Amino acid sequence: MKKVHFLILIVIFSAKCISQELPPNFEDTIRNEYNSFSQEVIDNELKQNFEEYLALRKVAYLNKQQFYQSIASSRSVNNLCDNGTFESGINPSEWNFEWGGNQGTRGHWVSGVWTVINYTSSIGLNLMNIGSFEPADHPNSVHHQVQTSGLDNIVTAINKVWNYPTGNTKSVRLGNLGVSNGYESMAKVVNITPSNSILSFSYAMVVQNPGHGTNTDPSFRVNIIDANNPLINYNNLVSLGGSGINYITSSHPLLKTFNAPKPYYNVQYKNWSCVVVDLSSLIGK
Repeated sequence: MKKVHFLILIVIFSAKCISQELPPNFEDTIRNEYNSFSQEVIDNELKQNFEEYLALRKVAYLNKQQFYQSIASSRSVNNLCDNGTFESGINPSEWNFEWGGNQGTRGHWVSGVWTVINYTSSIGLNLMNIGSFEPADHPNSVHHQVQTSGLDNIVTAINKVWNYPTGNTKSVRLGNLGVSNGYESMAKVVNITPSNSILSFSYAMVVQNPGHGTNTDPSFRVNIIDANNPLINYNNLVSLGGSGINYITSSHPLLKTFNAPKPYYNVQYKNWSCVVVDLSSLIGK
């Protein structure tokens, strides 16, 4: 398994308490997810039985709810686009960042040699521009980093920054070269009004395609969530292109194959494109 990348946009309507309970059928959902892994993945990558995997997924879910609760009182002063170009760096008063996941012992190619990285299970908040892009223990890896113009580290077919709108010179990268069950997310909390009801953003992807399946392959996701109740979402408003869904996995036909240098394999990429989301149906809710 490879890292899963998320972009999460949270729509907040009032200041109610967020539940810390697991959703109905949580264990059945995780069991189906676990059963979708091949035995090779379980033995060589996951290295966990179902009970161990379930325990970690419970922790991850509850940590996510705590993250939502911790930012529920944080709101953009003006609109969705504040600090949206990152030209002045990341403004933590406008964005909230989270990373986490569990990663097992794996061999990695680092600076021309194979080495063993003993990943740990860990989470973190609002840690930006710090750490290693190459494999390092999870807390020591960079998870959210401002990028300047230049070719991607692996896929030289795309630039790390898209010059759109004209004059744009920065972007934010989620993730690193680490493998296994990890994630990165960035969130903004806003009230939707007539003056800020149109969201637009650009995104590109560079991922490995391990072929595990929709729920576990590397992906980019945009979630629009009610901050009062994270079980309520408006993801149907989002279309990332091609099939009208709010996520793009490593096996999506929009991605192209790149003949990456050793030791990278099954590398897929998607060049930059702009997405527009109409949030006007959420005004006044």
